[in-house]
Amino acid sequence: MSVDNKLEGRLIIPDGSINKTPPFNQLFGERTTRRDLLKGAALLFGGAAALKASATLAQSAEENTDPSIDIAGVQTSPLPESGQEEQPLTAKVIAEASPTPKPPEPTKTPEVVKYPEPIYNFGPETTETDKRLIKTGISAALDFFLKTFGVVTRYPIQVDVQSNFPFPLELADAYTNGIRIRTRGNWSDASEFERIRTVAHEGLHIGQDAVSDSSVGRIYGPVWLSEGSAELLAGYALADKQFITRQEWDSMKLSQAFNTQSGSLTELKPLEGSEDLIPSDYGFSAVAVKYLMERSGKGLQSLKDFYSNVRTLDWRVTFKTAFGMDLETFYKDFAAYAATLKKPAVTIYK
Repeated sequence: MSVDNKLEGRLIIPDGSINKTPPFNQLFGERTTRRDLLKGAALLFGGAAALKASATLAQSAEENTDPSIDIAGVQTSPLPESGQEEQPLTAKVIAEASPTPKPPEPTKTPEVVKYPEPIYNFGPETTETDKRLIKTGISAALDFFLKTFGVVTRYPIQVDVQSNFPFPLELADAYTNGIRIRTRGNWSDASEFERIRTVAHEGLHIGQDAVSDSSVGRIYGPVWLSEGSAELLAGYALADKQFITRQEWDSMKLSQAFNTQSGSLTELKPLEGSEDLIPSDYGFSAVAVKYLMERSGKGLQSLKDFYSNVRTLDWRVTFKTAFGMDLETFYKDFAAYAATLKKPAVTIYK
């Protein structure tokens, strides 16, 4: 197909204005083909890149009677009829011919989950050493629960430290979202490691209730499970802080379990409802909880399953669901296991 009409070209120059150029038929001759026009437009407006693109499109252009030709992603206006003024090319059209690539998506920083900072109420007689040890025990417990179970407390833990509370208190205890610590008597006689362990133990009780979404101080399930898991995991929390290894802690708790007048392990069932535990009961309960987690085949996840459901279900039903056996079966299995244990030759506390 030939083109006899005279077409005026337009050229965009650097200052953004549009200049008229000689008609295309003066540039290419009186009988200019559509292929020639495409080449000419490519040289004027696109340079070498557009020339290469036009070579491919021109082949189909001569076989296509549709005067609207898409070059480099731009739908051009139909070729003007004789006597009509050609629509000028604009800077917008030229820009659309080479679309700017999208900038890369900004990297999103993962949200860091953090528990609320505890509130410490230290009495005037609290030493700087005790302040450091107490903060270390609290952070070890809360870090462990966050890392292991992905759980944080809803509100800041309140830690009250005095040398003399107006109620009986051996070393420390947990209450509704808080911990009380008495820094005299047995506390002052304890080693630094034992002080940290005591605080971490109470912090783990708060963690238990954070998992079960209940108020601290309410014990769900058997006492040996509540106290034994707090005692066992307190040592594991300190192991994460490089104070001790888990293997050393397991041996220490087993040694403590034998620290009775008879020198032998007691039955676990009597500790189901008793809250008057002696030191050897804590060790024995920790040994029982470790065996229970291993026997379930789920490890620490079994404890999370128990505390996650015990608030809304009967604890005996929850026990069977979480650990894969009923309570009586576990007592029987653990008694057979405990009969094989021997007291290790280790120091109970550092």
